[in-house]
Amino acid sequence: MSKYRYKIKSWEASSAKYGPCQVCKKHCSEVFSQVEEKQYTNGWTHYGCWDYVGHETCLINKRR
Repeated sequence: MSKYRYKIKSWEASSAKYGPCQVCKKHCSEVFSQVEEKQYTNGWTHYGCWDYVGHETCLINKRR
């Protein structure tokens, strides 16, 4: 089973600037971005991983 790690940060603006949540398609009062990385034998990679923008709770729920 693969191990994943995530980085999440606020873009300090709403959907009015960046568009709706990519997960639920609704307006966000504060937009967050999440970067996923996967562990391989020699370290971490972004290959085969997904990045999302939206509500913090939606992004956390998309984690593997």
